[in-house]
Amino acid sequence: INNARALIEERPEFMVKQMRIQGATNSVDMLVRNALDIEFPVSSFQLDLAALKLTAENIDAVESATLLVGAQGVLELGIVERVPALIWRNPEGLILLDKNGHKSGQITSRLVRKDLPLALGVGVDRVVPQALQIFKKLEPLSGRVRGLMRIGDRRWDVALDRNQVLKLPEIQPIAALARVFALNKA
Repeated sequence: INNARALIEERPEFMVKQMRIQGATNSVDMLVRNALDIEFPVSSFQLDLAALKLTAENIDAVESATLLVGAQGVLELGIVERVPALIWRNPEGLILLDKNGHKSGQITSRLVRKDLPLALGVGVDRVVPQALQIFKKLEPLSGRVRGLMRIGDRRWDVALDRNQVLKLPEIQPIAALARVFALNKA
């Protein structure tokens, strides 16, 4: 009975010969291929699509993945990448975080992503939405803002050029910024 099963599973119409990844940049494509580590050809009966999906989604840069065995023996993999929204400087280095605080990668130099705001301190990954709101409120000063510093995992300091620091309160920091701008305008 095992021999009969093997004969069916190894028929050409059930063999997966290659993988096609869509929606991924070259670097994420390589990460996914290395993580899945599939040797082709392989019988579609031997592929655990749920486990492969989980493996792909465990990659920091991958937000979600869909898999299916398509026509002509092609494993189709659709990837939605996490979009970096902020750089978090911490003891691990410079970590890219998406808008929800999920790690989406790591960079070696701040100069690699000058387009992203910088935050440092303990717990930044848990309050990325608030940090992004603060950066949005700081747009009138965008040329002067060097970054945000998380103080005591409870409040923010805004580091400006010329060694100036705005110390925001723990409660309603965005409203406090609005008051600072209103006072400055007056």
